[in-house]
Amino acid sequence: MKAAVVKAPRELIITDVEQPKADEGDVIVKVMACGVCGTDLHIYEGEFIASYPIVMGHEFCGVVVEVGEGVSHISVGERVAIQPNVSCGICEMCKRGRPNLCESMLAYGVHIDGGFAQYCVVRSENVFSIGDMSFEAGAFVEPLACCVNGIKAVDVSFGERVLIFGSGPIGLLLAQLCKLRGAAEVVVVDLVEERLKTASTLGLTALLSSEIEADKAIHTNSYEVVIDATGSANVIEEMPTFTKDGGRILIFGVAPRDAYIRLSPFEVYRRELTITGAFSLGYDFETALNLLMRGLIEIEPLITHRMPLEELERALEYKRQGVGMKTLIFPNE
Repeated sequence: MKAAVVKAPRELIITDVEQPKADEGDVIVKVMACGVCGTDLHIYEGEFIASYPIVMGHEFCGVVVEVGEGVSHISVGERVAIQPNVSCGICEMCKRGRPNLCESMLAYGVHIDGGFAQYCVVRSENVFSIGDMSFEAGAFVEPLACCVNGIKAVDVSFGERVLIFGSGPIGLLLAQLCKLRGAAEVVVVDLVEERLKTASTLGLTALLSSEIEADKAIHTNSYEVVIDATGSANVIEEMPTFTKDGGRILIFGVAPRDAYIRLSPFEVYRRELTITGAFSLGYDFETALNLLMRGLIEIEPLITHRMPLEELERALEYKRQGVGMKTLIFPNE
């Protein structure tokens, strides 16, 4: 079968590898769609610790073609999405119901071969049926689940105003979840006008970064919840300015490991600001799946490129340059 193998940072090859077999408790999935994520770019460039050589891809779905002994809840022919995290279940964080903070967590596409291949072997407990949902939507279950984890962390409520920096796919998934939670207004800010046009079609208030700077007085101390989906330390430093007293700040974008911000402890104390992060997903996969199956989240406006496996390197370059929104890879086309 064909697979995109990252042998070492910035060394990606499309090559023939042996098709996996299902051991006890395993499922073999024919990969039909896999999203290109910022994490993939970080792994490709060596900025994230990964197990090289590695087949990346953790936002994927497909069709079950083989099940191992002992697998009873999934059948050959089912359309499925993959929850990529493998937690131990016995460490303190797992026992506290936070498997995304597992001390020994592994993930398909990071430590275990993932979805940028024609076939993938997956533990059966990580496989979820998607019914007749499209494969495009199936590739959005994982990123949406991460966003569900983030929105739960800041507990967006009815009538609140939310400000989101970054209107890429993640920013717009977060924004749609805020609307579903009853936010009165969701404002998204970006440098790229084309992305803001997409935000507007989703019923969001869209502002260029220059516009919010020009009208800073209007937006100062105006939002109960402020979210970063850019990973920019400069943006994160500014977020308390826009947050109401008693408000919540969510750091969701992935900043460089060596990035730091200047923050006034007195301001956090005096204004009772809550600052939280959200990493990956906990027990949020089924929630995201149900939202997509019920058509409550729009994903089609977020997809700008569809490519075969052979064009993965070009898709990663698009990600680096900020070209378009979401790119989906179709390994079996």
